[in-house]
Amino acid sequence: MSTEASRKYVGIDPSLRSTGCAVLGENQHPQTALFTAPKARGVVRLAQLRDQFKSLLPGTATYACIEGPSLGSINRADDLGQVRGVFLLTLHDAGIPVTVIPPQSLKKFASKGGASKERMIEAAEKEFGLEIDSDDIADALWLARLAHALHDDNIRLTRKQLEVIYGIRNPKNKRTISDRGKTINI
Repeated sequence: MSTEASRKYVGIDPSLRSTGCAVLGENQHPQTALFTAPKARGVVRLAQLRDQFKSLLPGTATYACIEGPSLGSINRADDLGQVRGVFLLTLHDAGIPVTVIPPQSLKKFASKGGASKERMIEAAEKEFGLEIDSDDIADALWLARLAHALHDDNIRLTRKQLEVIYGIRNPKNKRTISDRGKTINI
């Protein structure tokens, strides 16, 4: 395990148009990047995104969080799943544990509830002291902060943030139905 001083936390907001990535170190200025592959399609796009991500990924990264799919998403879900898969596989290959974060949990952690893109940017600018012009970067910064909070019990958190951490660490059981006296997980 790396020492506290060398820990780095990675946040990834995968997207087809632009993927936001942030790296937070202990008491260091965050690094951010916006990955795009505007003219590439298919496997070429995936390779370009992977290579861009590898160039930013610190060798000392300890933990990562990546935004998961929103419930009910239907627009190009397969393509977006492939993009997310590239980042998950790259983290796996680098030996970096990752937690997939539902979008609603991210919004609650960052701004006390269902926040618009603008509110997420405003909250990130206030939290990190940066001027941010991309909601993908704002989300990535919050995901990196969430990775830090999930793996460091000494970080100060608000009540809402603690609720998010608790929910991630203690997921609710799957919904169940009764079938003639038997409980079936669905």
